[in-house]
Amino acid sequence: MPEFLFKSEFIEKTILLLNPGGYLLFNTMIHSKSDQERNKKYINHFKTAEFTTYSLPNVEVYNELIVVRRD
Repeated sequence: MPEFLFKSEFIEKTILLLNPGGYLLFNTMIHSKSDQERNKKYINHFKTAEFTTYSLPNVEVYNELIVVRRD
């Protein structure tokens, strides 16, 4: 996974593009504990009343699909 996808700058720009009622689907790969931690940090960017988040781990073995909805 390219590191820029997890940078605050990129995430903030993504948030600006997400309309109310819109969804963000983010497909990631997990091969290590550090990848899991990286995904947790990513999800934490959306831990506000404005967003609903959930993840689907172990999709196709190594993938985690992160779903974000702007309420």
